[in-house]
Amino acid sequence: MCTCRQLSGWFLARMLLSGIFRYVVGLFAVFGGQELYICTGIVVDRGIILTAAHCLNDLIPDSQYRICYASANLVNQKQRKCTTIVAKKVQKRFKNEETTGPFDFALLKAKGQIRSARTAIARLDFRTSSTPESGRPGFSVGFGRTPSGWDGRLRFLRVNHEVCGGFDGARYFRCIVSDRQDGRGGLCSGDSGGPLVEGRISVPHKQRVIGILSWALQCPVQQDPAVNSEAASRDCRNESTARSF
Repeated sequence: MCTCRQLSGWFLARMLLSGIFRYVVGLFAVFGGQELYICTGIVVDRGIILTAAHCLNDLIPDSQYRICYASANLVNQKQRKCTTIVAKKVQKRFKNEETTGPFDFALLKAKGQIRSARTAIARLDFRTSSTPESGRPGFSVGFGRTPSGWDGRLRFLRVNHEVCGGFDGARYFRCIVSDRQDGRGGLCSGDSGGPLVEGRISVPHKQRVIGILSWALQCPVQQDPAVNSEAASRDCRNESTARSF
């Protein structure tokens, strides 16, 4: 069973190369030649990335965003691959900086197709979500920070699933709660847009992405992220929608 303890970069690299979490990418913004890591994303088609809408800024041109993938450690420029984006489509009901509503997601169109032996398209299933009573395991995955800062390593946390009742009108909201709430060695600041995965680590071909990580209140002191479910399915679950973007 996975806990919130930090896993070694070597172990995560082995997992990524063996086919686990190959659909997870990192999103950067480039300023003055310097890369600033922003968020995590999910490959939903060869040239389409799903992420959180609050990760994007209208004042930043599309050409200054960069998607990096094919590595469990994005700092290693020899292993990773990167591409820019040429367009973005934010959910039309999303309000700027609103991370407590059910519309915090966006699609990014990459300049080129995301192809590599170390990448894959996620299996999306936003129609259903597991519950704590079901006993089905779930994981929150992303290139998040630790108390010592971002080091480019992919991490995941074992999570429980709960229906979120704290938001008026957010019928399809899903919440995930970490087994621990101090954030040490886990995901924090940069994990937005990452997948909530249901399935076992040892059986990657049966993993399902059932939600998108949206926010975490006062991370790492309190880790209570919200994950959007049904609303996102209307925009990206259908393959033809993603490909027409």
